Amino acid sequence: MVVIAENKTILDRKIKPNTIYRHYKNKGYFIHDVFRHTETGEYYVAYVALYGDCLKHTRPLEMFLSKVPEEDQHKNVTGQTYRFMHKVELLALNEE
Repeated sequence: MVVIAENKTILDRKIKPNTIYRHYKNKGYFIHDVFRHTETGEYYVAYVALYGDCLKHTRPLEMFLSKVPEEDQHKNVTGQTYRFMHKVELLALNEE
């Protein structure tokens, strides 16, 4: 399923704005919201690093919600499935 609308759903996962997600390299990020590019129609996630200089970032929504790339598995210190995961998803993994 790839549906982009009010619920901001893609790849059967939803973005939860104004919450914290963990990257597979074990860094935290505060998610502001999902925005649509006016020219291309592509959706992007706007987020802020919760470490260092707290830099602001943007990333295509599809990439944000994608699985950790095979070539980066050696960098996956958390063992999580997706690049970025919300705490609810992480708790569900721990219960399995």
